[in-house]
Amino acid sequence: MACALTTGINSLVCKDGTPGVVEAYIVEQSKIASITVTDGVVTELTLTVPGQYWVYTQIKESASWSEDASINVQAGSVGWAQTLNLIIPKRETAKRNEILNLAQNTLSIICKDKNGKYWLLGMVAGCDMDNGTKYESGTKLGDVNGWTLVFKAAEHDPAPEVDSSIIAALLVTND
Repeated sequence: MACALTTGINSLVCKDGTPGVVEAYIVEQSKIASITVTDGVVTELTLTVPGQYWVYTQIKESASWSEDASINVQAGSVGWAQTLNLIIPKRETAKRNEILNLAQNTLSIICKDKNGKYWLLGMVAGCDMDNGTKYESGTKLGDVNGWTLVFKAAEHDPAPEVDSSIIAALLVTND
């Protein structure tokens, strides 16, 4: 059988998982030339020339990503809805213009979590900005003054991990 189980999962071993997203790396999906995945890990990712992932650093405890299974037993289908939420503080023209660019593109997004792991969202079909994206001016001192960005992807497989050894090369322009 092609879908045979291969291992168990012991969730009782360590309680050392740390929640949250530290950074998101974003590039236009059209700049992905090739991706090699081995055993659920991206071991090679090549961008077209010129191309690089851009870094969106997050304030602590402000960003998250999730992955929800979409299973239809009767149809025999399985899919994964991936959602990334980022916070961009303070409204400025340069940020406004970049957010417009994000909204107009289908994107490839790598998330770095607080455990030091990297995950590729929208590997095949890409990620798109979605409803829920908004700017809030705030009302009183202490309120949010900034953007909430929501990106969604629908994929056949869960997001693969990205080998940390390839990240640095993706963040440098290759022109």
